[in-house]
Amino acid sequence: MLFTHLEYIARETTPDRPQIWRLKARNRPGEDPWDYLEGIAQHQNRDVNALWQDVRLTNAELATDPLAS
Repeated sequence: MLFTHLEYIARETTPDRPQIWRLKARNRPGEDPWDYLEGIAQHQNRDVNALWQDVRLTNAELATDPLAS
């Protein structure tokens, strides 16, 4: 946890006053991807199904190994 926040702490530390750094991490359950996509569509004033058609991967893209060159 400390290493995650260390750069910020180092940048924000003020040597002329004492400070306490309370580091937090929250465990959260996974989110439904469709709910997330609906939020994006709403933000863009678009239909969620139209957005899905624009951004989804094709079967050929899904079958391609991304690490193969």
